[in-house]
Amino acid sequence: RHVDYTAKYGLGFLLNTGSAGVYFNDSTKIVLSPDDNTFQYLERKRRSSSSSSEHISRTYTLQSYPADLNKKVTLLKHFKNYLMDQSEQTGNTATMFSEALRKESQIPTPNAATEVVSGDLPYVKKWVRTRHAILFRLSNRTAQVVFFDQSELILSSEARCITYVNKEGARSSHTPESIRALGRTDIEKRLKYTKDIMARLIVAQPGRDKHQEGVI
Repeated sequence: RHVDYTAKYGLGFLLNTGSAGVYFNDSTKIVLSPDDNTFQYLERKRRSSSSSSEHISRTYTLQSYPADLNKKVTLLKHFKNYLMDQSEQTGNTATMFSEALRKESQIPTPNAATEVVSGDLPYVKKWVRTRHAILFRLSNRTAQVVFFDQSELILSSEARCITYVNKEGARSSHTPESIRALGRTDIEKRLKYTKDIMARLIVAQPGRDKHQEGVI
């Protein structure tokens, strides 16, 4: 699940691993562990010896993190709570999330920051909206495409395992060979579209789109 609130804050996401996170408009990222105990904050830092940059990840607990992350942690909690309740909600996503934010009476003050050591959590590394779908590229190299006709496509890191969710919500797993053997043109069409968008995303110029990923 996801909620697009890039008009003000960023894009919130809820992964099937139970992790929730936000891709903020400033391209920083935050992801919460499934047990709601620790989170990772990621930002890009330019290498001192070159013009390239790299992701720097810091891990904290929800009870202990730097005060300058206070607003983003609060937004993370709101995004997760909204996404967990989304299936029971109706109406406009952005409007409803905005109303939820306005109900927040105060921002809690964290304890003194203590960075903790933890394994990396998967997060949305890149995303792009097209006329027909939203594509998410995760840090574990998995790609998920949510089509506006309610179907979905999930590709493993090497695209050897393809999970397809049809418009009715039925899920099936395939290999590229089985898709061709079964004559599943519906999946083939979506798979080709996904690969085309991923190729264009890879070669896109940095900063080309409004939030780096933008609309294609």
